[in-house]
Amino acid sequence: MSELVEANTTNAKESKFHWKTMQLPVSITAANGAQGILASVTVEGSYDANVTKMMVVDAEKQMEYVELDKGHFSFPVKLTGDITMIELVAVTLKGKVDKLNVKILFQRWKDALAEYDESKKRAFYSASLGVTTMAFKEDTATRTVTDYSGLALTFKAAYQALLLPPQWDFGINLFFTLLPLNSNIADTTVRYLGVNLRFGYVLPFVKPPWRAAILTGAYFSRMFVTGDRFGYKALLYPQLFPTLRRTINSKDSAFVYLKLVPLGPGLGFSFSERELSLGAGFEHALANRHPVFLSMDFSDLFTIAGSNRSIRSTTFSVSAGYGF
Repeated sequence: MSELVEANTTNAKESKFHWKTMQLPVSITAANGAQGILASVTVEGSYDANVTKMMVVDAEKQMEYVELDKGHFSFPVKLTGDITMIELVAVTLKGKVDKLNVKILFQRWKDALAEYDESKKRAFYSASLGVTTMAFKEDTATRTVTDYSGLALTFKAAYQALLLPPQWDFGINLFFTLLPLNSNIADTTVRYLGVNLRFGYVLPFVKPPWRAAILTGAYFSRMFVTGDRFGYKALLYPQLFPTLRRTINSKDSAFVYLKLVPLGPGLGFSFSERELSLGAGFEHALANRHPVFLSMDFSDLFTIAGSNRSIRSTTFSVSAGYGF
């Protein structure tokens, strides 16, 4: 949003220009040249005397005639920066010339340029470090074989690309238990490795400030346990990954996601054998436009291994990260 301000008038003690609104919505589109964007507003109003013609003169002294309809006028103005100066010239039936200098203030000009530069990026990288609680339980029909819990530092890295912007996304991310901190089973450390490969579609009917996408792809996970005492070796399954993001302002946004991985036989999804993950986070853009973020992630995996053995693995992470 920009603001229209009257700078001064000539040949009149008071301005005879009247404005439909002093708050002008800004239209921003891509433009050729170094500027990167074309920002414009529409100025609407009326003049309270019989006026035969009206002209608008921009900062480069280029003059254009303004169409009039019974004293009412409407014309576009190309913004050139934080402050755009124009001059309105009205000529009445009696030959009187009335001039008005107008300033259009667009305080978000630099932000708009930066946001446009950021939107042209086709690839995004991020890395984060977090604290993760881990629980693993293995049961047979008659007893609990393993009941493990622990705490660890987890490293995460992600890459996201706009393959066919703005509708098609591609992403890959991985997480790895960097440093186990404690364990309820002596002389036993547990590490997780996970890799997600996703491709999806941004829903066009979801309008800003919201952004929703549905992605699908492959999910790989395995555990590394001291002496292979328990755990699973490798899982490779398809996944469904819907996401929702809300832009709060030019620097802040929030997001949530859901991940569904079927672990049963066949391609159908069953809540009895699956991995279900939920996550949410908050992102803030620094002065260099690189984001910092906080996120929370919960995962619950349950599957049947063999004829009489069930496995449940649960993790919860709180992470902080930086984007490039």
